[in-house]
Amino acid sequence: MKTDNELIAEFDGWTEDEHLQNYYRHNKQNSFRGIPIGCFYQNMMYHLSWDWLMPIVQKIHSLGNDPKIWESNDFFHVDNKAIWAPIEKVYEDVILFIKWYNQLKEV
Repeated sequence: MKTDNELIAEFDGWTEDEHLQNYYRHNKQNSFRGIPIGCFYQNMMYHLSWDWLMPIVQKIHSLGNDPKIWESNDFFHVDNKAIWAPIEKVYEDVILFIKWYNQLKEV
C-alpha cells in the first residue's frame, strides 16, 4: 500500500524508479546540470513544507475546468482551505481529494 506522500507524488507526475526501490523520479529538470529530479519517498516533504504542498493545491485548483469533476456532486474545494488552515489539515484534504479523484478517473 502506498504512503500518502507516494500518492501525492504520483498525482504530481513522479514515477517510481525501476531500479531503485522507494526512489521516485520526476520529468521536471533540475536547474543544476539539467538532470531529472529524483528523491526517495521518505524524503518527500509534502506533509511538512508549504513549498512542496502548495503546487499540489494549485494543480487541484486547475482541475476545476475538468468536466468530470463538475459532474460529480462530491467535489470539494481544497484551495480555499489552504489560505486559513494549518498545513496538516490541508495535507489531509489533499490526500482525500487525490483518493477521490483517482476513483473518479477509474469510472
